[in-house]
Amino acid sequence: LHSSIARANIRKMKAFCEGHDMAFRPHFKTHQSAAIGAWFKEEGLEKCTVSSLSMAQYFAEAGWKDICVAIPFNIWEIERAKSLANKLKLHLCIDHPDSLKPLLESQNHGFHLWIEIDTGYGRSGVHFENTDLLDHLLEQMATYDHLDFVGFLSHTGNSYHALNAHEGPLIFEKARASLMELKQKYLPQYPNIMLSMGDTPSTAFAENFDGVDEWRPGNFIFYDWMQYALGARQEEDIALKVLCPIIGIYPHRNEVVIYGGGVHLSKESIPYQNRS
Repeated sequence: LHSSIARANIRKMKAFCEGHDMAFRPHFKTHQSAAIGAWFKEEGLEKCTVSSLSMAQYFAEAGWKDICVAIPFNIWEIERAKSLANKLKLHLCIDHPDSLKPLLESQNHGFHLWIEIDTGYGRSGVHFENTDLLDHLLEQMATYDHLDFVGFLSHTGNSYHALNAHEGPLIFEKARASLMELKQKYLPQYPNIMLSMGDTPSTAFAENFDGVDEWRPGNFIFYDWMQYALGARQEEDIALKVLCPIIGIYPHRNEVVIYGGGVHLSKESIPYQNRS
C-alpha cells in the first residue's frame, strides 16, 4: 500500500467534487479500514457510505456520525438500524414497500431515507420509469414525521462495462438524465430533494454533472488495473498492489497460474492490453 498515493487520491476526489458543487460521501467498502477512514477525516470529510449495517456499526465506533448504507434495507436488521439511528445520522435505502414497513413502525427513531433508483445497472432499486411505485413509497413516508425523505440514490455500476472512454460518458449521461427527470417531477413536492450518484470510472469519463448533489465513489482510494485498462487513470495512480508468486507458466495456453487465492481474485477479469 502506497499511503502517499492513496492520500493524494482522496485530495484529488475532494477537489473534483468541490469543482462540480457536489457533496463528497466516499464509499468505504473498498478499504473497510478505520485507519484509512481517518485519512478522510484529516481532509475535513465528515460523512461516508458503507454497504452493510455491520459496516456502518464498525465506522460508527470509529467516530463517524453521518453514514449512508447504500443498499436496500435488510428488514432483519431493524434492531441494529434503530440502535445506530439513536447514535448518528443514519441514511438508509429502500426500493420496496416491504422494506419500508419496519421503518414506518419504528416511530421512536429517526431515519433519513433514500429511494434507490435502477438507471440501467439492473442490480437493485426501483426502475426509473416506475413512478407508480415511487408515488406509493413517497405517500407512505409522508405520513410519518420520523422519516426524512432525502432523495434518489443510484449506482451506475454498469459504467465498469464500458469498453473505452467513449462508452463511459454515454452510460453515465443516460443515468444522470433519468434521475434528473425524476428530480424535476418531484421537486415541487420536495423542494430539497437530492440526487446521489457515484462510481469511480464516471469521475474520469463524464462531463455533465448538472443536478447531482452528492458523489459516492469508492474504488478511487486505491484504483486498480481495471481503471487503468479503461483509460480512467494512469498506472501511477494505483495505490494498492497485490504481489503474487507465479507457480506455473503455460505458453501454449498463454496463461500463468499464480499463488494468490481464486476466490479473492477471480470475481472480475480483464484482458491484458499493452498501452505502451
